[in-house]
Amino acid sequence: MKLDKFEHFVLLALALTLQPPLNAVAQDNTPTAFVNVNVIPIDTERVLENQTVIVRGDRIMKIGAVDEITVPSGAQTIEGNGAYLMPGLADMHTHIALSNPDPEHLVLYLAEGTTTIRSVGEAPQSLSLRERVKRNELVSPTIYSTGRVIIGNHNDYLGFGRFMKAFRILIFFAPLVIGAIVYFLWKRMRNRRTLVIGIPSTLLLGLVLTLTNTPSFMVLEPILFPEFSNAGFVSESSSQAVEEVNNQYGQKVDAVKLYDGLAEEQFLAAATEAKERGMYVISHLPEEMSLETILTSGTDEVAHLDEFNSHHWTKTPDEVMDDFRNNIDPQLDYTLIPRTVELVKENNVAVVSNMSLDEIAYKLVLDTPAVLSGQEYRIIRPEVLENWRTQGRPITKWKNQGRYRKNEIPFFKKLIKSLHEAGVLITTGTDCSYMVEGAVPEQIHRELELLVEAGLSNYEALKAGTRNAGSIVNKMGRDGNFGSVVVGQRADLVLLKENPLENVSHTRNRIGVMARGQWFTQTELHEMVDEFIDTFSQSDNDVTLKPPTSTRKD
Repeated sequence: MKLDKFEHFVLLALALTLQPPLNAVAQDNTPTAFVNVNVIPIDTERVLENQTVIVRGDRIMKIGAVDEITVPSGAQTIEGNGAYLMPGLADMHTHIALSNPDPEHLVLYLAEGTTTIRSVGEAPQSLSLRERVKRNELVSPTIYSTGRVIIGNHNDYLGFGRFMKAFRILIFFAPLVIGAIVYFLWKRMRNRRTLVIGIPSTLLLGLVLTLTNTPSFMVLEPILFPEFSNAGFVSESSSQAVEEVNNQYGQKVDAVKLYDGLAEEQFLAAATEAKERGMYVISHLPEEMSLETILTSGTDEVAHLDEFNSHHWTKTPDEVMDDFRNNIDPQLDYTLIPRTVELVKENNVAVVSNMSLDEIAYKLVLDTPAVLSGQEYRIIRPEVLENWRTQGRPITKWKNQGRYRKNEIPFFKKLIKSLHEAGVLITTGTDCSYMVEGAVPEQIHRELELLVEAGLSNYEALKAGTRNAGSIVNKMGRDGNFGSVVVGQRADLVLLKENPLENVSHTRNRIGVMARGQWFTQTELHEMVDEFIDTFSQSDNDVTLKPPTSTRKD
């Protein structure tokens, strides 16, 4: 069987996942001492000046004034010279298995000061990478991961609904066509035995598949749509959605992600099953369901801030799609924000801001080539960049949404500020993936800046990007002891040249990063990034990703 280019990509991804690590790190108990640093603990808004911080293993052991703390003999000493030590950043919305087939790409996050990532929508690759990182086989942030996103075909999301209906009809009627062909051919060849056996057999198969509602699409989905076979599970019924939740429970995923296209009964069945299993639920906000139904279903977290926009349109979703086709900008109803905030707060739902992707989407619509020529995109494989330039959504599906996407940003800023003021737990995410145009790890810093632009203080934005992630991971039932420079916390740290409490953009200017007690200078990280980029070869150009078919994000 001839493989298409994306299938080659998938096989390459699986093969590379099994390769021995190039940059494995060995965990040891040699202590590390940060001397003469100004600590920003993110427990309260304060700076502890002239401190020594002792790390042993993957934990912070001591914090105290320079003249009160003795550096252990044999310790690795990092002279701070008045630099600022803060917790590492957390990217709570990524797609690492859809970002690059080479697991060494995980260093790209560390190089931006991101020491924790949560991959929300693919398995088993991301789960495998999670375990490899636990064994210190990769230079990488700590990974948390959902299983496959649970997608529905209720509103023909991604075109699967039409495909499945057509596929079912084909399954039922194909035997008739095949039978006619068989009859014609074998009649000419004077052999009736095949006719007698073949036609009833194929008819019976089609009838059984159709009447028993066997998910025939699922049987062929890994072959027909390899890019979604591990990333998403298309549910055709409530029972299938529940079964997939139970499968993911058995896989020990860190959370369940419910996606678009799920009919209300499927969504609620999956959410209920997940809660009964004690699983954390991350959700999109399907347009076909009311916001209240979704937020009271057991949903723990909204995957993107921009998921709220369709629930604030002044027109129905169908009318808005018609407006888009006619180059008319839909309007957002700001008066609905208080009720939305009330629902989110009452149901203790967290929200990933993810505004940096909305911003970059707008910029891509305006001028895709100019944006993608930026230095930050040198980390993206050339064939992927070419795909984004020529087949990406900004130039195919979003082109008539340019003004609207610009108008979204003020709405999102108003909404995120209102959610924050109500005490809703806000975290940061980039949505990095080869399937999401323009998303790169560097945008975690833009996330912080956009939160400040929305009205949060520098401290509040930093807390969203660090400590709040630890709180979320605790709610997920995992080790969330990170996100603060406090004794006993995981030693995920970033050393900065300047104080980010004065300007949150100072997170961009790093001296080095510590992940789980392993220290890397920024120079070392840049060298590893360069080594990774050097792995891009001409042979990689055989890989061409199919453009996403959705007009929404992952």
